[in-house]
Amino acid sequence: MSASIFSGRHYLFPLRVVLTAPDTWICGVRYFLSRFTGLSNMKLVKELPDRPLDIIGDIHGEINALELLLERLGYHPNGHHPQHRIPVFVGDLVDRGPDSHGVLRRVQDLVENHGAQIILGNHELNLLTDDIKDGSGWFFDERYEQDLKNYAPFSRTPVDERNSVREFLNDLPIALIGKGLRIVHAAWVDEAINKIKDIPLGHITEAFKEWDQQAQRTAQSSGLYDAWLEEKQRWRVELEDDRQPPLFWKTSHATKPPNK
Repeated sequence: MSASIFSGRHYLFPLRVVLTAPDTWICGVRYFLSRFTGLSNMKLVKELPDRPLDIIGDIHGEINALELLLERLGYHPNGHHPQHRIPVFVGDLVDRGPDSHGVLRRVQDLVENHGAQIILGNHELNLLTDDIKDGSGWFFDERYEQDLKNYAPFSRTPVDERNSVREFLNDLPIALIGKGLRIVHAAWVDEAINKIKDIPLGHITEAFKEWDQQAQRTAQSSGLYDAWLEEKQRWRVELEDDRQPPLFWKTSHATKPPNK
């Protein structure tokens, strides 16, 4: 689930927030400049345009719900809005739904041709870092057979388009900030935002892997990583069965759940 966190009470532009589980040639010029020139806005924390916004939360591959939502918000099929509004997507476009690839391509068109804004969610980061998880069989072959049970039918990304999907996602920011408004997936933590705000766009994958390795080293030295592996193995069947989820135990080094 994603959340948009707002700072301040007075907005200088009309704002609609749409939390879901789902323009012109000038916008194209802006996208071209932001992507291919050395502008200061090419950072993982990016400035929002000063214009009317529609903020849309997790879509998770629900292409029909996305199209219906855009229609009800007043967008034409070509992505234009008569009031020159733009959608802002708060990440988690993909996984679990029937057409993650279709959602990605629809949003990519809105971003590249109509000035829409988007940030990465944890599901996009999973894809970029090859962290193969439940519901990602639309992209990863390793997960396809397992996901058929819970999510079929679902469309898949053709093999020859997978690199272009990665390229699009790798160029996206983590957070957006405007006048009296901050947008991030899940939570805005000042310490974390300050660490990433000067990292250029296009470097999120390397940065994430570096932080992940640091976290793993800490977890291994504390014994937490081995405990995680043990629990993952213990509940391997239940983790794949929504009808029989694993129990949550309060564990410590001194107490462990009973053996199954």
